[in-house]
Amino acid sequence: MDIQLIKDFLPILGVIVGFLLATVKDLVQNRLQNKPRVKIDMKKGNFNYFIDGTDTDGFSFRRTCKPHIAGYFDLNLQIDVYNYGKGDTAIKEILIETKVNKNDKAFLQPEMEIKGRENNDYSFNLPSKTIETINLKLRVEKEEDSEALFNEEVTLLPEDNKRLLFTILVKNINNKTYKLKVEPLSILTAVE
Repeated sequence: MDIQLIKDFLPILGVIVGFLLATVKDLVQNRLQNKPRVKIDMKKGNFNYFIDGTDTDGFSFRRTCKPHIAGYFDLNLQIDVYNYGKGDTAIKEILIETKVNKNDKAFLQPEMEIKGRENNDYSFNLPSKTIETINLKLRVEKEEDSEALFNEEVTLLPEDNKRLLFTILVKNINNKTYKLKVEPLSILTAVE
């Protein structure tokens, strides 16, 4: 009689197990396969410290100089933001972290240009299998709160502890942050 009872419930158990397996399959496909996969990469850029002034003839000039002499620095970057996953996403924030050592860092919001148009909202959609090229421009003036970036000890050498380092932070709508480190020496503008 026990065998007959088991035979009667086998079709019901098969339906329940099939339902559970289909649910697990859908969860795996939707969560793992259909999620966005974002990557950022730098195309090109330039960077340098500058000082503005007037020469003896009254003409204004702009010259590259060492950090402690400079009045400001300009950073121009062109980055690609890739979504190579199967799910769509949106980017809600782009910041540039400037760091001189472990203690002196600042998060700055650059001017952003997408497809030749200025984007003041800092947010845009990134559909599946697309690339968005973004121009970032940042000018930091020498002021009291940015004094660490213009210190005499600041170097651009990659192996130095007191080197200047830029990190691009791209945050999507799920608050996942993607990072790209940029060594200033790699994009330093040649001196004229």
